[in-house]
Amino acid sequence: MARQYDVDPNIEVVDVDLAGDRRLMLRHAAMKGAQLNETDAKRVLQHLADLWSYDVSLVEVDAADTVLKEYVLNPRTLAAAA
Repeated sequence: MARQYDVDPNIEVVDVDLAGDRRLMLRHAAMKGAQLNETDAKRVLQHLADLWSYDVSLVEVDAADTVLKEYVLNPRTLAAAA
């Protein structure tokens, strides 16, 4: 019964390389083949990368852990205020 209350998308932080490039790594488990909307995913990840100030990656996987899609976004550089 609890499965009917699962909220999709199921996105979790799986790793962050604090000793190296500081990349934040996320994982989306696509339920019943429902992948993220690419435009929305890129917008949200771009915003997250800008906030984090380092690269953010997200891997979408199916129930068998097969990679369906991978995104990597770099933070935008902001022009220095004069």
